[in-house]
Amino acid sequence: MKKVLLYALGAVVLAALVLGGVKLRQKRLAHLAELPPPAAAPWALRTAEVRRGRATRGFPALAAVEGSREVAVSPRLQGIVLEMGPREGEHVEAGQLLATLDTRELEEKLAALEADLAAARAEAERKRRDYARALKLLKARNISESDVDARRSAAEAATEKVKSLERKIAAERVRLGYARITAPFEGVISARLADPGELAKVGEPLYRLISTPGGRLRVRLPLEVLQQLSPGAEVVVSRDGRSHHFRATRIFPSVDERELGRLEIDVDQVPFGAPPGALLHARVITRAVDDALLVPPAAVMSEPGASKGRVLRITADRPPRAQWVSVTIRLRAAEGVAVGGDLAAGDRVAVGHESMLLRVRDGDAVQPQASAS
Repeated sequence: MKKVLLYALGAVVLAALVLGGVKLRQKRLAHLAELPPPAAAPWALRTAEVRRGRATRGFPALAAVEGSREVAVSPRLQGIVLEMGPREGEHVEAGQLLATLDTRELEEKLAALEADLAAARAEAERKRRDYARALKLLKARNISESDVDARRSAAEAATEKVKSLERKIAAERVRLGYARITAPFEGVISARLADPGELAKVGEPLYRLISTPGGRLRVRLPLEVLQQLSPGAEVVVSRDGRSHHFRATRIFPSVDERELGRLEIDVDQVPFGAPPGALLHARVITRAVDDALLVPPAAVMSEPGASKGRVLRITADRPPRAQWVSVTIRLRAAEGVAVGGDLAAGDRVAVGHESMLLRVRDGDAVQPQASAS
């Protein structure tokens, strides 16, 4: 009987404790419900400035440097090569000596002709004196007219021989000058085709020379890219962080064995002083939007390939607030995304992964972080 009473008393005490705990919890929950909700912490977001500029889409390629013309430099007389000058890739000025030929045979021939000329001049002078003497004798009737005519003919023949030798000597001196082969224009040596000691023949080139400073840039492109272009298309050529902008002069849509067509640009000055044969980085502009509003790609929330999207603009309020803005995507470009909408240059937009930005609601407080590059 006593055990039953003890068990009953214990049950009553336990029930009282449980009931007291429940009432205490309910009282605390009611107190918490009466408290105001805590202020939401601002979103820490990286931001970037909306810029105004030009947006371009391009195709990367290589531009091969070519001379505007290439000529073969050949000797105009035959002879042994004594000296060969510059080698491939060297720049030469117009008139610069390229090669010299052995002229000993020509010099010997020229010396013999000059000796003949000296003798012919002396003979011509003697014949002229004989003719002058004959004219005086004719006046005194001490000589016949036929003798005078003979001496006149002899003097004229001697004079003509002098003139003939002078012409031959002048021609040989010109030929002697041909032994010095010079550059016909400013350019770069593309091929050196002989060495000292070899026999140079008329018409066989000693050098190949590409003209400078003008030239041509040749860019090979797939047909699907060429079909988007026309003469005047913009091409940006770059090297070591520097760039030059050019316009296409000609477009050749016919393809080679590699299914590539070509684009050519005539230039007055080859960019960066690159020699013929050099390859430069090129970017062929296939589409451009001028005076566009540009935002970073990570600022635009949209489906892949969509023409519309949203950006999260950061207001100038204190504290700054988030505001979603609908935009039209004009072009996804190398410089950023060109957009249209209720934005202005100088506005700040949030940049980040969409899984983070899409959690932000209109009007949420924002704590801008360091600007995104």
